[in-house]
Amino acid sequence: MEESVVVVMLRNEETGFLEKELFLSNIHENAEFLERLYVTRGDDGFYAHAFLCVGCDVEDWQFDALYDYYDDEAWDSAFEFREVCDNYNPMWRVSFKCEESGAGFDETLKDILARHGEELASAFVAISAKKEEYM
Repeated sequence: MEESVVVVMLRNEETGFLEKELFLSNIHENAEFLERLYVTRGDDGFYAHAFLCVGCDVEDWQFDALYDYYDDEAWDSAFEFREVCDNYNPMWRVSFKCEESGAGFDETLKDILARHGEELASAFVAISAKKEEYM
């Protein structure tokens, strides 16, 4: 698989504008699940916000079914995890504390994308026979 490089930007929480480039992140696998990514500054440090998608378009019935069967309880307390329901396809936001320098960021993002891919695959299997329930 080809490597993807993401420019990680600092976003101003008040204005929503991207203020400056912080660092680059290399993604070797599961890049199709990363919709967008930015960092904000909080009172106690920096937080990354990764928006995770399904990597494809889903049918209408799959939208709610994926949210129902995606195990968001599988994420430990180091991550703030929430559904983003105002998108065309299912999306989740994972927020976590990070360093301004990007130290350790690639490994954390790699783990997040791998875990998301596993949860998503499990959810797709779980809903495969439930089309009639969601129609």
